[in-house]
Amino acid sequence: LDIDEFRKKRNAHDAFSYLRESVEKKRFYVLLIGDLGSHHSRIPADVFRGFALSDPICPFIVINHNDAKSAWSFTLLHELVHIWVDKSGISDNSTENKIEKYCNDVASQILVEDKEIDTLNSEIKSFDGNAFRAIQSFAAKFNVSGSMLAYRLFKRSHISQDAWASLSKEFKDLWIKEKEKDKNKSKTSSGNYYATQKHRAGSALIKIIKRSLYEGVLT
Repeated sequence: LDIDEFRKKRNAHDAFSYLRESVEKKRFYVLLIGDLGSHHSRIPADVFRGFALSDPICPFIVINHNDAKSAWSFTLLHELVHIWVDKSGISDNSTENKIEKYCNDVASQILVEDKEIDTLNSEIKSFDGNAFRAIQSFAAKFNVSGSMLAYRLFKRSHISQDAWASLSKEFKDLWIKEKEKDKNKSKTSSGNYYATQKHRAGSALIKIIKRSLYEGVLT
């Protein structure tokens, strides 16, 4: 992963696509799944953000597409660490588990270094002490989630636990508002169902299915 290339991308969605492509080149399968086959069986991100199936031949990473797009890259890296340590698992919003904490720490360090978190803390002053606005600006520039940055500020002892909880709630409320806007937009434009399904399945899985069909391995 070239982190500078990741940050140059237009938005968090494009940055995720770049990261996903880099991971799939290393023979991992990355899927976006957030329901059991239709929107009627939608699974919220509170239930699971992602999960990893650690397998020597066919390692799978699944990311809940109902989560904020800015969180997808972090979840992908988190699940990748699960596979690196050979521990399959489901990730939710809990940080109680020792493995979960470790995967969180590694994933967030790949995306943002400690010295950059210290720089963010200094930048808050230039926003008249408005931590939410400073984090929002920093998150957009780095193509990461504001909630993750708030957590890292707390871990570096730059903000209190109460401040972290308050900021996390603000970012969640903002995400819910933006999701409602997107939902209203999708009502006016039908979109392309097949392009969406292709995006969710990922190029790595589609390529191996195509190859297996051509070779007669699959009917």
